[in-house]
Amino acid sequence: MSLLRVFFWLTYFIIFDSEITTSSTFKAAVYDKPIIPISYDTKNFSQAILNETLKIYKEKADEARKAGVEILVFPENGLLPVAIRTRESVYPFLEDIPSPSFGENACLMPETSNNYIRRTLSCLARDYSMYIVANVGDKKYCTASDDGCPPDGRFQYNTNIAFDPNGVLVARYHKKNLFGERYFNTPKHTDISFFSTPFGVVGNFICFDVVFQEPAIDLIEKHNIDIVAFPTAWMNVLPFYSAVPFHSSWSYVMGVSFLSSNLRFPPMRFSGSGIYAPDGVKVHRNDDTVFDGKLLVSDVKKGRRNIIYHQKIEFNGFVSSEETFQSQVFGDNYTMSLLPQEESSGTVRVCNNGLCCKIDYENRTKTEKDKFALGVFKGMHFKEGTYYLEMCLLLRCADYNDVSSCGQWTEESSTKFDYLNIQANLTSRYAFPVYVSEGISPSSGDWSYDGYSLISNGAQKPLLTAGFYARCFDLDPEI
Repeated sequence: MSLLRVFFWLTYFIIFDSEITTSSTFKAAVYDKPIIPISYDTKNFSQAILNETLKIYKEKADEARKAGVEILVFPENGLLPVAIRTRESVYPFLEDIPSPSFGENACLMPETSNNYIRRTLSCLARDYSMYIVANVGDKKYCTASDDGCPPDGRFQYNTNIAFDPNGVLVARYHKKNLFGERYFNTPKHTDISFFSTPFGVVGNFICFDVVFQEPAIDLIEKHNIDIVAFPTAWMNVLPFYSAVPFHSSWSYVMGVSFLSSNLRFPPMRFSGSGIYAPDGVKVHRNDDTVFDGKLLVSDVKKGRRNIIYHQKIEFNGFVSSEETFQSQVFGDNYTMSLLPQEESSGTVRVCNNGLCCKIDYENRTKTEKDKFALGVFKGMHFKEGTYYLEMCLLLRCADYNDVSSCGQWTEESSTKFDYLNIQANLTSRYAFPVYVSEGISPSSGDWSYDGYSLISNGAQKPLLTAGFYARCFDLDPEI
């Protein structure tokens, strides 16, 4: 080879490498995974499910690599059958996963009965040269002398694991905040799990964890992560716990990229995967009429921005509008006031338990189909979990003729607001905007939040819900 040709190739590789390292974005993917029905009559049931699912994971890793993906996230319970209900039935899907401190590279080890899952995932990461985050199950054997050892002699944990592009195990996280899941144990101590990559520091947690301070908020405030890898099995609950609007709002407020991989099974309300960033929704999939899986891929800007903390607001001499009523929203008793039907613009105020909420609105579409109420709640929430909330929500009532339906599940609306400004004197600084349009679609371009007000100008889609979801972590019960 001539010296000129050598010089050419050296120059090419230097420039090419420089372009990679100086890129302002990275490419991420999440798998929106359907639940695969496999008969319990299948011989070697657990192995059949694992073989089929890991085959699909390989196909998605191959697809991701062809798209230039650098990090791929798979969903919570992605390797488990939907009917898992007992410790015994989940046991065949568990492995004894070592600490990342050992630097295990399972792809370079012989396959055994205890490493089939992570060896397969390790080899996917290595073969396709990408970071892979997957949700699995960990088992740790114990004896009666060990504190809290279960009667069956083992701890079982809902677990995330992550591999680097060489196949090395770089992270292991045991889910802290279980959502039911009686077949898993709660770890004694909260894991803080993150790893460094050329495109930023990646933290990870699982599903219901996003509602709590540990580990979700702590990862950002104390460990300065840039990216959240979020395997989830999220069941949508309106008016405010729908996956795409909730997770995109969390990303917006916390200032980090959020890679959410969800299961897909609309009859059980499992849907809504996406890639979110502080500057908006990059890609999402929320159609609950389809059952097939799909790989979602997007370029994401590197880095993070500062958290948007809610600022203290004083409402001096503030009183509720003339008439208020009570209505249930996801198990909580809200104080509400209706927006006057005859007025297309106006101001409505409502207070309860020291929490006050105000909405200014202009040019509301007049319709005989829709009725809206402004509601507030401050207190301990007990339905499907116990935690303290401060809520201020503008809600479309499910039944025009029944105010007790204000806060019930509804996905239809024909009302648009040219302008909305919602404020609340929240005591918590952890407030997440709620903005849900008809079709439960992401609407980050329709609103803004500066720490004081949720403002919407010229929304393109009819509104279902808007307001604030705030968490008072210091008032949560001790676990």
